[in-house]
Amino acid sequence: IGGGYEIMTLYEYLYEEAFRRNETVEEFANKMGLSKATIFRIQHRAPSRTTYHKISEYLDQDVMELKHMPIHKES
Repeated sequence: IGGGYEIMTLYEYLYEEAFRRNETVEEFANKMGLSKATIFRIQHRAPSRTTYHKISEYLDQDVMELKHMPIHKES
């Protein structure tokens, strides 16, 4: 029951990864072969299978781990 720990949404995770790599969201998206708009849409809906795979490949992270990240914050 809460200890202040919040699960990151997929969008928050991607935003943090871009920041960690010292890239703008646009640069980060372009390196994955995605548009900035695609990244921003992830705030509201799950990405396509293709998008998940592009993110997975660029971040060298398992697709299933990414798919388990929530799209929306729990309220």
